[in-house]
Amino acid sequence: MPVLETCRLILRPMRRSDVSAIVELAGDEAVATKTASIPYPLTFREAEGWLDRHLRSGGGNELVFAIERKEDQTFLGAIGLMVPERPEPAPMGYWLGRPFWNQGYMTEAIRRLLDHAFTELGVTVIRAAAYPDNPASMRVQEKVGMTFVGREMEPAPARGGDKEVLVREITRAQWLR
Repeated sequence: MPVLETCRLILRPMRRSDVSAIVELAGDEAVATKTASIPYPLTFREAEGWLDRHLRSGGGNELVFAIERKEDQTFLGAIGLMVPERPEPAPMGYWLGRPFWNQGYMTEAIRRLLDHAFTELGVTVIRAAAYPDNPASMRVQEKVGMTFVGREMEPAPARGGDKEVLVREITRAQWLR
């Protein structure tokens, strides 16, 4: 698993030592309820179990990075990409702790992940979804060049069933322009 850098951030593999920060930041109701898979409330045991499963599997086709601020090694959130085995859209997901919202961190992290996926991994299309009540996530997707492709129902186990999402995509050709 590579370590990716930006001007202000390091995208690195998750570590067991991240679990407390994950519980604190992702366990915030404002963060968890904007995701399909983070339960609220989030327990230490649930976060530890998710992290252990990911670390044991080695990630497989799923790349999950911790987002860390370079200047002080503070854990800010996470970003992930499921790399498909055949040409089809690669789903991307992300979350950022509330203390770090509105500072450009997620836009910076997504740009770096898109660049890595398109130039190093051979991904052809990346897609991201956001709940209609999450305009901040949609703005970030638009800032990185993603375009709206439609509305879908998506599994949201932590939200009690399927939920409507707004889907955006970006192709390698669009990114490399």
